[in-house]
Amino acid sequence: MLTIGVFASVFDTSGRILLVRHGYGSRQWSTPGGRVEAGESPVTALLREVNEEIACEIRISHLIGV
Repeated sequence: MLTIGVFASVFDTSGRILLVRHGYGSRQWSTPGGRVEAGESPVTALLREVNEEIACEIRISHLIGV
C-alpha cells in the first residue's frame, strides 16, 4: 500500500528550524510531520500532524516539494 508523508519546515524569527525527536525506533531527529490518512488532503494532514507533535497551529506559506 502506498504511504504519503507530509513534513513542515518551521522557522523562528532568527531563521532557526524546528526539529522533533522521534519517541520510537532509533529516536532520530526530523522536521514535524507524518502520514496522510485515507481521505485526508496533504494540507489537512500536515496541519494535524504538526498540531499532534508540537501542539501548535501553523500557517502554510508554500509547498517545497512533492
